[in-house]
Amino acid sequence: MSSMTNAPASLPCWWLSSPPLSLLLTGISVLRAVQMEPDMLAGPYRMPVVALLALHAGTTLCAVLYFVTWKGLASRLPLLHRLFGLSAGIGGAKTLFVALAIVRALFVAGHPLPATGSALEVMLALLLPAGNALLWPAFGLALCAAAAFGGVYGTQWLVLRRQQDDFGRDHYNFTLPWCAAWGMYGTVVMLAPLGYVLWRALSQVSPTFGVLPPLVPFALCIIAPLLCLTCSMAVTRSATPMRLKPAITVAVLAAIAGTAGVLSTLLSLSRIG
Repeated sequence: MSSMTNAPASLPCWWLSSPPLSLLLTGISVLRAVQMEPDMLAGPYRMPVVALLALHAGTTLCAVLYFVTWKGLASRLPLLHRLFGLSAGIGGAKTLFVALAIVRALFVAGHPLPATGSALEVMLALLLPAGNALLWPAFGLALCAAAAFGGVYGTQWLVLRRQQDDFGRDHYNFTLPWCAAWGMYGTVVMLAPLGYVLWRALSQVSPTFGVLPPLVPFALCIIAPLLCLTCSMAVTRSATPMRLKPAITVAVLAAIAGTAGVLSTLLSLSRIG
Protein backbone atom coordinates (compact mmCIF):
# COMPACT_ATOMS: atom_id res chain seq x y z
CA MET A 1 0.00 0.00 0.00
CA SER A 2 2.81 2.42 0.78
CA SER A 3 4.19 2.01 -2.72
CA MET A 4 0.87 2.97 -4.26
CA THR A 5 0.44 6.05 -2.11
CA ASN A 6 3.96 7.27 -2.73
CA ALA A 7 4.09 6.52 -6.46
CA PRO A 8 2.18 9.58 -7.74
CA ALA A 9 4.64 11.92 -6.04
CA SER A 10 7.30 11.17 -8.64
CA LEU A 11 5.04 11.33 -11.68
CA PRO A 12 4.47 15.10 -12.06
CA CYS A 13 8.21 15.77 -12.56
CA TRP A 14 8.10 13.64 -15.70
CA TRP A 15 4.70 14.58 -17.03
CA LEU A 16 4.98 18.30 -16.34
CA SER A 17 7.81 18.41 -18.86
CA SER A 18 6.42 15.95 -21.43
CA PRO A 19 3.18 17.70 -22.57
CA PRO A 20 4.82 21.16 -22.94
CA LEU A 21 7.72 19.56 -24.80
CA SER A 22 5.28 17.86 -27.16
CA LEU A 23 3.51 21.19 -27.73
CA LEU A 24 6.85 22.87 -28.38
CA LEU A 25 7.76 20.25 -30.99
CA THR A 26 4.39 20.73 -32.68
CA GLY A 27 4.97 24.49 -32.77
CA ILE A 28 8.42 24.01 -34.26
CA SER A 29 7.01 21.66 -36.91
CA VAL A 30 4.30 24.16 -37.85
CA LEU A 31 6.85 26.98 -37.97
CA ARG A 32 9.09 24.91 -40.24
CA ALA A 33 6.16 24.10 -42.53
CA VAL A 34 5.24 27.79 -42.75
CA GLN A 35 8.85 28.64 -43.59
CA MET A 36 8.76 26.12 -46.45
CA GLU A 37 5.31 27.27 -47.61
CA PRO A 38 4.92 30.97 -46.66
CA ASP A 39 1.40 31.12 -48.13
CA MET A 40 0.12 28.30 -45.91
CA LEU A 41 -1.43 30.57 -43.29
CA ALA A 42 -3.08 32.72 -45.94
CA GLY A 43 -4.92 29.86 -47.64
CA PRO A 44 -7.23 27.01 -46.62
CA TYR A 45 -4.66 25.56 -44.23
CA ARG A 46 -4.92 28.49 -41.85
CA MET A 47 -7.91 27.16 -39.92
CA PRO A 48 -6.59 23.56 -39.66
CA VAL A 49 -3.23 24.81 -38.36
CA VAL A 50 -4.91 27.06 -35.79
CA ALA A 51 -7.17 24.17 -34.75
CA LEU A 52 -4.17 21.88 -34.34
CA LEU A 53 -2.29 24.33 -32.12
CA ALA A 54 -5.42 25.15 -30.07
CA LEU A 55 -6.23 21.48 -29.51
CA HIS A 56 -2.67 20.67 -28.52
CA ALA A 57 -2.50 23.65 -26.15
CA GLY A 58 -5.77 22.65 -24.49
CA THR A 59 -4.63 19.05 -24.18
CA THR A 60 -1.36 20.17 -22.62
CA LEU A 61 -3.19 22.36 -20.12
CA CYS A 62 -5.50 19.50 -19.08
CA ALA A 63 -2.59 17.08 -18.74
CA VAL A 64 -0.60 19.50 -16.59
CA LEU A 65 -3.63 20.25 -14.39
CA TYR A 66 -4.27 16.52 -14.01
CA PHE A 67 -0.82 15.82 -12.59
CA VAL A 68 -0.35 19.08 -10.67
CA THR A 69 -3.58 18.49 -8.78
CA TRP A 70 -2.93 14.78 -8.17
CA LYS A 71 -2.74 15.08 -4.37
CA GLY A 72 -5.32 17.85 -3.94
CA LEU A 73 -8.21 17.20 -6.30
CA ALA A 74 -7.82 13.42 -6.42
CA SER A 75 -9.00 13.19 -2.83
CA ARG A 76 -11.32 16.21 -2.52
CA LEU A 77 -12.86 16.46 -6.01
CA PRO A 78 -12.15 13.13 -7.73
CA LEU A 79 -14.68 13.68 -10.53
CA LEU A 80 -13.07 16.98 -11.54
CA HIS A 81 -9.64 15.38 -11.40
CA ARG A 82 -10.81 12.53 -13.64
CA LEU A 83 -12.37 15.08 -15.99
CA PHE A 84 -8.96 16.69 -16.46
CA GLY A 85 -7.44 13.30 -17.27
CA LEU A 86 -10.28 12.31 -19.62
CA SER A 87 -10.09 15.68 -21.40
CA ALA A 88 -6.34 15.25 -21.86
CA GLY A 89 -6.81 11.76 -23.33
CA ILE A 90 -9.61 12.76 -25.71
CA GLY A 91 -7.80 15.97 -26.63
CA GLY A 92 -4.67 14.00 -27.42
CA ALA A 93 -6.59 11.70 -29.77
CA LYS A 94 -8.23 14.68 -31.49
CA THR A 95 -4.88 16.43 -31.86
CA LEU A 96 -3.39 13.32 -33.41
CA PHE A 97 -6.28 13.00 -35.87
CA VAL A 98 -6.06 16.64 -36.97
CA ALA A 99 -2.29 16.34 -37.40
CA LEU A 100 -2.68 13.23 -39.58
CA ALA A 101 -5.45 14.94 -41.57
CA ILE A 102 -3.23 17.96 -42.25
CA VAL A 103 -0.38 15.71 -43.38
CA ARG A 104 -2.79 13.88 -45.67
CA ALA A 105 -4.08 17.14 -47.14
CA LEU A 106 -0.52 18.32 -47.79
CA PHE A 107 0.57 15.16 -49.58
CA VAL A 108 -2.53 13.75 -51.26
CA ALA A 109 -2.82 14.38 -54.98
CA GLY A 110 -5.36 17.02 -55.94
CA HIS A 111 -5.28 19.17 -52.78
CA PRO A 112 -8.54 18.07 -51.06
CA LEU A 113 -9.18 21.37 -49.23
CA PRO A 114 -11.35 23.99 -50.98
CA ALA A 115 -9.30 27.03 -52.05
CA THR A 116 -12.24 29.30 -51.26
CA GLY A 117 -14.81 28.45 -48.65
CA SER A 118 -15.87 29.04 -45.09
CA ALA A 119 -13.90 27.76 -42.12
CA LEU A 120 -16.58 25.11 -41.59
CA GLU A 121 -16.30 23.87 -45.18
CA VAL A 122 -12.52 23.64 -44.90
CA MET A 123 -12.66 21.71 -41.62
CA LEU A 124 -15.32 19.32 -42.95
CA ALA A 125 -13.19 18.61 -46.02
CA LEU A 126 -10.20 18.06 -43.77
CA LEU A 127 -11.79 15.86 -41.13
CA LEU A 128 -14.36 13.93 -43.17
CA PRO A 129 -12.57 12.40 -46.15
CA ALA A 130 -14.03 9.49 -48.10
CA GLY A 131 -14.70 6.33 -46.17
CA ASN A 132 -11.95 4.49 -48.03
CA ALA A 133 -9.33 7.15 -47.32
CA LEU A 134 -6.11 5.90 -45.76
CA LEU A 135 -6.52 8.48 -42.99
CA TRP A 136 -8.94 6.25 -41.10
CA PRO A 137 -6.76 3.11 -40.79
CA ALA A 138 -3.71 5.33 -40.22
CA PHE A 139 -5.49 6.92 -37.26
CA GLY A 140 -6.45 3.49 -35.95
CA LEU A 141 -2.83 2.41 -36.27
CA ALA A 142 -1.70 5.50 -34.35
CA LEU A 143 -4.11 4.78 -31.50
CA CYS A 144 -3.02 1.12 -31.32
CA ALA A 145 0.62 2.17 -31.30
CA ALA A 146 0.00 4.72 -28.54
CA ALA A 147 -1.71 2.10 -26.38
CA ALA A 148 0.93 -0.56 -27.05
CA PHE A 149 3.96 1.65 -26.59
CA GLY A 150 2.51 3.11 -23.41
CA GLY A 151 3.20 -0.21 -21.73
CA VAL A 152 6.68 -0.41 -23.26
CA TYR A 153 7.57 3.08 -22.04
CA GLY A 154 6.16 2.18 -18.63
CA THR A 155 8.76 -0.55 -18.20
CA GLN A 156 11.56 1.91 -18.94
CA TRP A 157 10.07 4.42 -16.52
CA LEU A 158 10.10 1.85 -13.72
CA VAL A 159 13.75 1.08 -14.44
CA LEU A 160 14.77 4.74 -14.56
CA ARG A 161 13.00 5.49 -11.26
CA ARG A 162 14.27 2.34 -9.52
CA GLN A 163 16.70 4.20 -7.23
CA GLN A 164 14.38 7.12 -6.43
CA ASP A 165 11.23 5.02 -5.90
CA ASP A 166 12.37 1.81 -4.26
CA PHE A 167 9.10 -0.01 -3.68
CA GLY A 168 10.65 -3.40 -3.10
CA ARG A 169 11.39 -6.44 -5.23
CA ASP A 170 7.84 -7.80 -5.19
CA HIS A 171 6.50 -4.52 -6.59
CA TYR A 172 8.80 -4.63 -9.60
CA ASN A 173 8.35 -8.36 -10.12
CA PHE A 174 4.66 -7.59 -10.63
CA THR A 175 4.62 -4.18 -12.37
CA LEU A 176 7.40 -4.80 -14.89
CA PRO A 177 5.81 -7.95 -16.41
CA TRP A 178 2.41 -6.25 -16.27
CA CYS A 179 3.63 -3.25 -18.28
CA ALA A 180 5.56 -5.52 -20.64
CA ALA A 181 2.45 -7.66 -21.21
CA TRP A 182 0.49 -4.50 -21.99
CA GLY A 183 3.11 -3.59 -24.60
CA MET A 184 3.33 -7.15 -25.94
CA TYR A 185 -0.39 -7.69 -26.51
CA GLY A 186 -0.81 -4.13 -27.76
CA THR A 187 1.93 -4.71 -30.33
CA VAL A 188 0.23 -7.90 -31.50
CA VAL A 189 -3.01 -5.97 -32.04
CA MET A 190 -1.08 -3.18 -33.79
CA LEU A 191 0.45 -5.52 -36.39
CA ALA A 192 -2.85 -5.91 -38.27
CA PRO A 193 -3.50 -2.19 -38.95
CA LEU A 194 0.23 -1.69 -39.56
CA GLY A 195 0.28 -4.30 -42.32
CA TYR A 196 -2.91 -2.92 -43.85
CA VAL A 197 -1.69 0.69 -43.83
CA LEU A 198 1.63 -0.21 -45.43
CA TRP A 199 -0.06 -2.39 -48.05
CA ARG A 200 -2.58 0.37 -48.90
CA ALA A 201 0.10 3.05 -49.14
CA LEU A 202 2.33 0.92 -51.37
CA SER A 203 -0.49 -0.31 -53.61
CA GLN A 204 -1.82 3.21 -54.17
CA VAL A 205 1.55 4.49 -55.31
CA SER A 206 2.36 1.42 -57.41
CA PRO A 207 -0.26 -1.33 -57.82
CA THR A 208 2.48 -3.67 -59.03
CA PHE A 209 4.77 -2.63 -56.16
CA GLY A 210 7.32 -1.47 -58.73
CA VAL A 211 7.93 1.71 -56.73
CA LEU A 212 9.17 1.07 -53.21
CA PRO A 213 10.03 3.49 -50.41
CA PRO A 214 13.58 3.76 -48.97
CA LEU A 215 14.63 0.38 -47.61
CA VAL A 216 15.77 1.35 -44.09
CA PRO A 217 12.53 3.07 -42.91
CA PHE A 218 10.43 0.36 -44.53
CA ALA A 219 12.48 -2.35 -42.84
CA LEU A 220 12.04 -0.56 -39.49
CA CYS A 221 8.27 -0.77 -39.95
CA ILE A 222 8.54 -4.55 -39.87
CA ILE A 223 11.61 -5.32 -37.77
CA ALA A 224 11.08 -2.79 -34.94
CA PRO A 225 7.60 -4.02 -33.83
CA LEU A 226 8.78 -7.64 -33.91
CA LEU A 227 11.85 -6.72 -31.85
CA CYS A 228 9.68 -4.81 -29.40
CA LEU A 229 7.35 -7.81 -29.17
CA THR A 230 10.21 -10.24 -28.55
CA CYS A 231 11.81 -8.13 -25.81
CA SER A 232 8.48 -7.50 -24.08
CA MET A 233 7.70 -11.22 -24.15
CA ALA A 234 11.04 -11.97 -22.49
CA VAL A 235 10.24 -9.54 -19.66
CA THR A 236 6.77 -11.00 -19.09
CA ARG A 237 8.19 -14.54 -18.77
CA SER A 238 11.10 -13.66 -16.47
CA ALA A 239 11.03 -14.36 -12.73
CA THR A 240 13.51 -11.51 -12.25
CA PRO A 241 12.46 -8.88 -14.83
CA MET A 242 14.58 -6.09 -13.33
CA ARG A 243 17.65 -7.98 -14.52
CA LEU A 244 16.49 -7.63 -18.13
CA LYS A 245 17.30 -3.91 -18.37
CA PRO A 246 18.97 -4.32 -21.80
CA ALA A 247 15.84 -5.98 -23.22
CA ILE A 248 13.64 -3.23 -21.76
CA THR A 249 15.85 -0.53 -23.30
CA VAL A 250 15.89 -2.29 -26.68
CA ALA A 251 12.08 -2.52 -26.62
CA VAL A 252 11.78 1.24 -26.03
CA LEU A 253 14.29 2.06 -28.77
CA ALA A 254 12.48 -0.32 -31.12
CA ALA A 255 9.16 1.41 -30.37
CA ILE A 256 10.66 4.80 -31.21
CA ALA A 257 12.39 3.46 -34.33
CA GLY A 258 9.21 1.73 -35.52
CA THR A 259 7.18 4.92 -35.17
CA ALA A 260 9.81 6.89 -37.10
CA GLY A 261 9.93 4.17 -39.77
CA VAL A 262 6.18 4.24 -40.36
CA LEU A 263 6.07 8.04 -40.61
CA SER A 264 9.10 8.17 -42.88
CA THR A 265 7.70 5.45 -45.15
CA LEU A 266 4.32 7.11 -45.53
CA LEU A 267 5.88 10.51 -46.23
CA SER A 268 8.41 9.09 -48.67
CA LEU A 269 5.58 7.70 -50.78
CA SER A 270 4.50 11.35 -51.23
CA ARG A 271 0.87 10.36 -51.09
CA ILE A 272 -1.52 9.51 -48.29
CA GLY A 273 -4.78 8.82 -50.02
